[in-house]
Amino acid sequence: MSGWVCRQIILRDGRQPIFGFLVPGDIIAPDCERLLLGSMVALTAVVTTDLPVRSGNDVFQLAVEAAAEERERFLNQQVLRLGGMNALCRAAHLLLELSERLRRTGLSDGKTMPFPLKQETFGSALGITAVHVNRVLRQLRESEAIDYASRDCLRIDAEKRSQCVEMGQ
Repeated sequence: MSGWVCRQIILRDGRQPIFGFLVPGDIIAPDCERLLLGSMVALTAVVTTDLPVRSGNDVFQLAVEAAAEERERFLNQQVLRLGGMNALCRAAHLLLELSERLRRTGLSDGKTMPFPLKQETFGSALGITAVHVNRVLRQLRESEAIDYASRDCLRIDAEKRSQCVEMGQ
């Protein structure tokens, strides 16, 4: 219903790579085939609600299946980001993904979006350090692809961010 959650695993050396984010409107569903896809960690205050479960409830089953398919698509995008893009493109690509997901739920108008993530958290999702995140965000600001509207909100220029992604692919 509200809030941001990440899916992560804590490694033995203390690193906490993030596989993806859940934003308002996403369905938190059981993992497919009981695969360990990480722990769910609340990044902001989170409010959830249960989907009504009734025997023979086709709507519930369809929602769970759609959530599993979407999670797989997000994981594929994460693999693409980490394996095929430089840090600037990773950041722009993830921001485009989040912006679109938030737009679909009415939380973004396509020009501004909530962004409550700390640089360490954003870096864990991109496979880079917080210091490098700072440099990448500065590059995106200098290219006018993003700007901070407030502490927790980004102004965005999707066309310029898309250009950043295309240059790195």
